[in-house]
Amino acid sequence: MGASMIRKSVAISMLALAVSITLLVSGGIALWHAGIVADENNLTTGFAPYLWVPFGTGLIGFMVSLPWFLGTVTTTPRLRSER
Repeated sequence: MGASMIRKSVAISMLALAVSITLLVSGGIALWHAGIVADENNLTTGFAPYLWVPFGTGLIGFMVSLPWFLGTVTTTPRLRSER
């Protein structure tokens, strides 16, 4: 295994972290714009649940994938003992 190769566990946790950050940011932007539209139109009712799904999923995913990613990056790979 070369020094520049990324371990599979690190790559998977990095992908999960990237997806959760993307959902968190895009969900936050969607809620921000929905708030602007609601303010401009004097709406007093709550937002539809489908606007909260990406933000909530991203938040939960970020809280799970960040420690997972940090745990896989900080641990050193175990070398196989060859006999």
